[in-house]
Amino acid sequence: MTGACEELGKNPNVERGKNARPTFYGVDETKKLADDCIVRAINRLSLVISTLSS
Repeated sequence: MTGACEELGKNPNVERGKNARPTFYGVDETKKLADDCIVRAINRLSLVISTLSS
């Protein structure tokens, strides 16, 4: 998410006229949104696993 273009291996979307979440929310809020998505995904997978194990 952060770093030089060479490190990331891509060009910033802003230069191509595309907006990304960091443009709207900022880097810190975007990281928080990503963390929240990961937590939700883990919780849902846990439910699926517990259902399949029953």
